[in-house]
Amino acid sequence: VVSAGCVAWMKMKEIFSLFVILSLAVLNGHAAQPAWVHFNSAHTLVYSNDDLGNHLPDFSFAGYEGGGVAIPTSVPVKQTLNPMSGDNTAQIQSAINFVSALTPDANGFRGAVLLNPGVYQIAGTLTIKSNGVVLRGSGDDINTGTVLQVTGDARTVLTVTGAGSWSKTGSTYTITDGYVPLGATNFHINSSSPGFAVGSTIVIQRPWTQPWIDAIGMSNYWSPASGLEMERTVTAISGNQITIDIPLVNPIESQWTTGEVYQVTDTRRIEKVGVENLCAVGQIADYPGNILTGVFATFNNVKNSWARDIFLSGWGNGISLGGGSKCCTVQDCIYTNPATGTASAAPAAWTIS
Repeated sequence: VVSAGCVAWMKMKEIFSLFVILSLAVLNGHAAQPAWVHFNSAHTLVYSNDDLGNHLPDFSFAGYEGGGVAIPTSVPVKQTLNPMSGDNTAQIQSAINFVSALTPDANGFRGAVLLNPGVYQIAGTLTIKSNGVVLRGSGDDINTGTVLQVTGDARTVLTVTGAGSWSKTGSTYTITDGYVPLGATNFHINSSSPGFAVGSTIVIQRPWTQPWIDAIGMSNYWSPASGLEMERTVTAISGNQITIDIPLVNPIESQWTTGEVYQVTDTRRIEKVGVENLCAVGQIADYPGNILTGVFATFNNVKNSWARDIFLSGWGNGISLGGGSKCCTVQDCIYTNPATGTASAAPAAWTIS
């Protein structure tokens, strides 16, 4: 009989041995090129297909403005605050509300709320629900920068949220391919004249069906559901073939499910919101018992937004990109000194829902 501890130790030895082998190969300049993705002679990534056409998706489209676009650094300051004695929640929220009411500039930004250096006690909650608003501190150094000192019980402290995510419009079409591989950027539907055009936003849906759930041995845990919903932009239409901007991150197999396609609008999302350059220190009264409740900041129903240069200390959950978030970046943030608790699962520094 081999105990769980022995299995874990043997697995650790295997991982360590593999690490040593790979490290030696790199040091000797003879690192093996992986079969799935590798560099060619021009130092460009080349992706290889398996027999079904599956290949690793290109994730360079993730993040602000779909990747490859720098986060803005010059959003103008419209309100400047200094720390006050006692709870600072109301004065910060008032400044956020003031900027939220301003007219966006040509780049879609209303302006920034600048928090001068110092300690700002936060006993309540903050909300940003308008486009083009940036909450900016004066540094993420806990000794010299802007420190949000959060007290009280566990909760979501800062919420960035729109009124909703995408909404379906028009007809639903079915995918007619027998197999749409992982990483694909085109597929066929049951219409050569769909009600959407190049530039339209669509959702490609891969429903969870009972036969598929049974096939992967999850019938005791899962039930049929809407499954994966992948939001994409149409880049070309040729007959009944649809080409999209971003690769699919899951195969769609007619053996197990029927893929669906429909146009959506996302006018209820907000965009171009930033939280940056500050420290957030959690001094939460009901930790550890309530350690999985709440989060410092959550982004819901928002696109083309960011959190950067944030120092998080003393938290359970840190920053969450929640439902309806799209093309958002968390950059150069530090999660340290996490709160400890008694829950069966550890809290998450970063969450993508």
